[in-house]
Amino acid sequence: MMSEFTKEPKFISSSFDEKEGKLYFFFTEVLKEFHYIMDLQGTRLAQVCKDDVGGQRTLQKKWTSFAKSLLLCQSPKQQPFGILQDMFTLQPQEGDFSKETLFYGVFTSQWSLGSESSAVCRFKMEDIRKVFSGNYKTFDSDKDQWSTSGTKRTDQGKCGLWNSTDVVLEVVKKRFLSHASVHAAGEAPLMFSSGPNGVRYSRLVAVTTQAANQKEYTVLFLLTEKGFLHKVVLLDGGPRVIEEVQVFTEPQLVKSLLLSSSKEVVYVGWSGGVTSVPLAHCYSYQSCGQCVLAQDPFCSWDLISKTCTNNHTLNAPQDVENGNVMQKCSNSFTLPKGSHLL
Repeated sequence: MMSEFTKEPKFISSSFDEKEGKLYFFFTEVLKEFHYIMDLQGTRLAQVCKDDVGGQRTLQKKWTSFAKSLLLCQSPKQQPFGILQDMFTLQPQEGDFSKETLFYGVFTSQWSLGSESSAVCRFKMEDIRKVFSGNYKTFDSDKDQWSTSGTKRTDQGKCGLWNSTDVVLEVVKKRFLSHASVHAAGEAPLMFSSGPNGVRYSRLVAVTTQAANQKEYTVLFLLTEKGFLHKVVLLDGGPRVIEEVQVFTEPQLVKSLLLSSSKEVVYVGWSGGVTSVPLAHCYSYQSCGQCVLAQDPFCSWDLISKTCTNNHTLNAPQDVENGNVMQKCSNSFTLPKGSHLL
């Protein structure tokens, strides 16, 4: 069934929107709406309703709710990072209606194959729903191409079209590519790397954690093709790599990257088995200064046990944003008699 809606797809990930009962698929394919000398590849986001059983006559045993859009991870006036390598769905905690579902993806470029180039982009569920409720292009089967103008469809991409008329479903059959694209939040990558000293990422997972001051941070774990796991904290001033762990001494074909919040580890699945990496190495920091300088939202200094721990007490010495040791660890220093901190 998918061959009618896609061209040479490579499926990467999927996610379920429980609120609207829709499945989302992330994949790369040849973009037929563009005409170049060579095939242009890009990343798609497609949706299908969970209860879609097809039409009664038209689109019988075929999806009536299928719709797809172009997913754009690019900086202004630059070529997009069009090849999706991995996508992670970060759901808000159960019962927390103040936050929305976010998607974090690792992308590479069709134009930089073989080079150390990649980007990380974040997408919002709100933007995805807006695009799928907008205008759609029309496919001309005689010319084997999409129209350039968008047409408003009030029923396109909606659930429960199984009993719609043949007239409606014939239109749906030809209009399943959204006119607008889904842009990354902020209209730019969260982080990107290119050039001879660049880093090429292949997998990622994400998690939110609460620091000692009760502020929430998002932490990304990004695996490089050379076998290093980068731990990245998303700060107000931008992302910061706070730790690098060598998982493999030689490049390996990694099949999966999974995060277990309950066990507090990241599992790396590869051809030789499974390796686990702790979410944090708080125990390796032997002083308050080292603990604070790590700027790790998982780690804070315990004033009673004099250890760096991931079990926070309220306002325990920790400074994720600035790593200010003098301010946070003044009560942990033993000073000579008569001396004082400036």
